Amino acid sequence: MVWNAALIANKVVVKDVTWRPKVCLDEWNVWDPKRAEGEKVGEEKYTLSDALAVGKWLNFFVRQSDKFGMVCLAQAVIVLGPLLTSEKGMVRQTIWWPLWLFSKYMKSERV
Repeated sequence: MVWNAALIANKVVVKDVTWRPKVCLDEWNVWDPKRAEGEKVGEEKYTLSDALAVGKWLNFFVRQSDKFGMVCLAQAVIVLGPLLTSEKGMVRQTIWWPLWLFSKYMKSERV
């Protein structure tokens, strides 16, 4: 991601461009394929380490928001999402909480 931003910055300087295109990150998420093997592939159950990683990435995206036009969480409503659902109800996974905290407290920034 930073490499793409650096390439854009270089072209802006070399070509003397006044408008700077932004990096668009279509899908990002934390994921460990070893935790979900066999029939459960893709049904991720996140850990505290994953929540910390999500918080780190959200912080990175906010700090670098001048370089990013859009950043989307991958599989937000399918099997890799921050919410697990079943016939019995819904569970907020660990990665839900940094997303919630950023949406609540980062009102003046893009999240």
